[in-house]
Amino acid sequence: MCLYRALTAEEIPLCKDAAYAADVGFWVRTSELTNALDQHLLATVRDWFQAEWAFDCVVFTVSQQETRQAALFQAAGLKQRLAGTLWGGRPCWVFG
Repeated sequence: MCLYRALTAEEIPLCKDAAYAADVGFWVRTSELTNALDQHLLATVRDWFQAEWAFDCVVFTVSQQETRQAALFQAAGLKQRLAGTLWGGRPCWVFG
């Protein structure tokens, strides 16, 4: 599953010069992690957003409990740019 949403007030400064910005999140079933579906999905989503969307700033948000996905973002060359809160007050990291 993949989704994107408007940036939170905390995230807006990360894309202050962008005309169009998006916060992207996704998850995969635990049973698909052994097939590296999360790696494939991240690469596909990044390519899709670059090729088909007019966003000039895209960030990826993940709960701080999701250490595997945070490591995936780092391995893909995304930098942790912010620690904040998700909807509902859960701590998160934002990568871009």
